[in-house]
Amino acid sequence: MHSSSKSTDWTRLKIAFLTIILIFSAALFVPQSKASLQNETIPSPVFVSDDDDALSGIGDSIDELIKEADSGSVEAMVVLGDYYAKGTFVQQDHAKAFQYYKRVADSNDEEYAGMTATAVGEMYLQGLGVAKDNKKAFEYFTRAAEANCELAYFCQGLCYQNGWGIDKDDVKAIELFNKAIEEGDARGKLGLAIAYGNGSGGFDRDPERAKQLIHEAKEEVNIPTFGVECDKILAQIDTNAKGEAAYNLGYRLGYLAGRLLCVGIIIALIVFLVMKFSKR
Repeated sequence: MHSSSKSTDWTRLKIAFLTIILIFSAALFVPQSKASLQNETIPSPVFVSDDDDALSGIGDSIDELIKEADSGSVEAMVVLGDYYAKGTFVQQDHAKAFQYYKRVADSNDEEYAGMTATAVGEMYLQGLGVAKDNKKAFEYFTRAAEANCELAYFCQGLCYQNGWGIDKDDVKAIELFNKAIEEGDARGKLGLAIAYGNGSGGFDRDPERAKQLIHEAKEEVNIPTFGVECDKILAQIDTNAKGEAAYNLGYRLGYLAGRLLCVGIIIALIVFLVMKFSKR
């Protein structure tokens, strides 16, 4: 009987120590994880003219512009598209803006087809004046890029980065953002910033580099609406960075508490065994 009792004690002892070792190993070797930085606020391409007075000398009034557009004047269509898109000199009407832009984009006019195709793609992307259609948006961005519109490269990059109308491809997105920058459109830097913020497209995750690129893009692209989008993403990066710091602090505290618990269990077990065997 005594031998059987002793054997049972040793079995229990082995099981207890094995359990402790497994718990301690888990606390010791589970790597610290990090909250990923996600930028859900993706900037929309700017699709209107940078100058409210662009091509304004074509007609002395909106009625004259409409007549010239109806007569086939590409320039008049572009001006009307800009005016209706922004609500300049007329009540804002995205549906009319879309119609004028699309007429020019579909005309394959050498001077304005690329710019207006980008505008059409943007309106499809946001559902402005037309039903939202990401595939159509990507199709028009592609046509605009083929017409060497530098903004179109940025728009295509956003589509690849987010999987809008095309399979998601972070590497292809980076290629297009760099192409936009090479062609003189600093908006591509914002696309690169998002990639650095998320650690995608072959970049290591680097929020500080992302913020630097956003500041550069904002300074080089002097368009108020673009600046607003830049500020939104800067705020998102800061918010996510604070959230990640809080997450990691909580993880480290939990990790430390787990190890202390394991040590406490081991000490309690040793004390229990010493007391148990000292009575024999």
